[in-house]
Amino acid sequence: MLLVIFGAGASHDSADQYVLGELPPPLAKDLVADRFSDIAAAFPSSQPVIARLRSRMSDGTASLEKELAELAERSKDQPERREQLMIFRYYLQRVIARSVGEWMTKHNNFTRYLDLVNELYDRQQAGQTGPIRFATFNYDLMLEEALHTMFPDWNVATLGSYLSGEDFRVFKLHGSINWVRVLPVQINHAEATTGVAARIARDGVDVGSGMLALGDYPEMVGAPTGHYELQVPALAVPMANKTEFECPGEHVDSLSGDIDAVTHVLIIGWRGAERHAVELLARLRPQYKLGLVSGTEDDASELMRNLGSAVEGRADLRITELGGFVAFMAHVDTHLRALFA
Repeated sequence: MLLVIFGAGASHDSADQYVLGELPPPLAKDLVADRFSDIAAAFPSSQPVIARLRSRMSDGTASLEKELAELAERSKDQPERREQLMIFRYYLQRVIARSVGEWMTKHNNFTRYLDLVNELYDRQQAGQTGPIRFATFNYDLMLEEALHTMFPDWNVATLGSYLSGEDFRVFKLHGSINWVRVLPVQINHAEATTGVAARIARDGVDVGSGMLALGDYPEMVGAPTGHYELQVPALAVPMANKTEFECPGEHVDSLSGDIDAVTHVLIIGWRGAERHAVELLARLRPQYKLGLVSGTEDDASELMRNLGSAVEGRADLRITELGGFVAFMAHVDTHLRALFA
């Protein structure tokens, strides 16, 4: 079984950059860039968080994940911060949806995700890979689009659809721009969606208690009785030392159940900063074959440090590509032959 893991670097490098005059999907450090100020203006309560991040990250010494983790810790006793972080979810959902939508339109849905799925399909049909499992920490839909293009009958009709196949399955471990947490809310009159979300955040309502569901865009639906269902973006806000997945429990259970059968792992554009995910990978069988695709030597070194016991004395490192997704796909045949040799 082959496990392919995608991080933000994969989506950032998913097609030729700048050639068409369009910036690529943002990395974590770019999520609060000036180019998204109009989105911030649409969600005013998110602006204190964004301003804080821009200020702290301006000299390149602070990270977005670390700053957000500190804000989240302080928000336990600060209702204003809880509100701001709640609305930041809506901002984040809109940033990813718009930037990736524009990127896909510019490239007419031709991405390196599609190229990779194409290559892996051929090798699977030749009996090289066995079942394929895709695990992604990205919120966008580029992987789903690639799989649907390759397999037109595969559609995400429910959250269970991601696990519907035997030949391949998809695990979106940190949520998706088209997922929501549905929370029952009692109100006496119609309010703006974000207004209700802000209020329940100030009250300390746990968003994670809401039911996960598909939802193309967060909204509030209701009835004359005053009982409303509030849809909050189901995204794991990027924070240092995250300890929880943002996906259905059956996704984690399914991936956990597959780990023992994984013989090959390919990691593209992931930093390995999520300890809960690394702990899962530490259960991989000894001497599994590993391929790393990173943007720089420093990125690769950081990934190896973060993976720690998941690779030390366990992994048979077959690929170390430091040129990102673009370089990997430029030499994909050589790389995959090395991985499956």
